Amino acid sequence: MALHARTDARSNPKLQEAILYIASRCDGARNLGTTKLYKILFFAEAESYRNRRTTITNDPYVKRKYGPAPKRGIAEIAALEARGDLVMDTVGIGGSYEMISPIALRDANTSLFAREELAYLDYAIANYSRFSATALSKMTHEMPIWRWAHLNENINWDLLFDNSRVDLAPMSDVERREAQVRHRALRFAVGDITTLSSLRAIAGCRALTQHPARRGCL
Repeated sequence: MALHARTDARSNPKLQEAILYIASRCDGARNLGTTKLYKILFFAEAESYRNRRTTITNDPYVKRKYGPAPKRGIAEIAALEARGDLVMDTVGIGGSYEMISPIALRDANTSLFAREELAYLDYAIANYSRFSATALSKMTHEMPIWRWAHLNENINWDLLFDNSRVDLAPMSDVERREAQVRHRALRFAVGDITTLSSLRAIAGCRALTQHPARRGCL
C-alpha cells in the first residue's frame, strides 16, 4: 500500500503546481536547478504584481543570497517529492560539477490558475529559461526590491514601483543617462518605466545602498 505524506496545514497548492509547471516546461533547459527555478517563478510573480497588485501564488518571498525565493519553496518541493510528483535528480553540468535538478513526474494542475496567471508563467519561462542561474541572480541583485531587504527578510513587492523610500533630489544629465541605462536592464520585471520619479528611484537606490549606513542590505 502506498504511503502518503501528512498534509501540512500551511501548504500552498498553487506554489506546488507552479513549481511543477515550470519544471515540466523547462525540461532540458540549460542548468535548471532550484535557484533558476525560483528566479523564473519570481519574474512571473513580479509581472503579476506589477499588473494586478497581487502575486500568482500568494507565498511570501524572502531575500536569499542568490536572489528572491518563495518562503515555502523547500517545503513544497519536499511535499511534491513525498507524493512522487517530482524528483530532485543529480545531473552533471560539466567537468566534476553536479547540480540538483527538479524533474516533474506529472503535469501541473492548471485548473488552480487563472488564464492570466498561466500567461505570466509562460512569459517568464519564455524570457528567462535561456539564462543561467548566475545571470538570473545578478539580474535580481540589481533590483531595489532585493537591495532594500535584509538577508532572510520578506521582500516588499511594492518596491517594484514605490519610490517613497528613495531620495528624489534633482537629477543631473549624467545621473539621468545612467538611470536610463539601468532602466533598460531592469525593465524585464518592472515594465516600461517612463516617469522621472521612477528613473530617480533606480539611480537613487543604487546610491543609497552604497552608503555606509545601508551596506548591510546589499
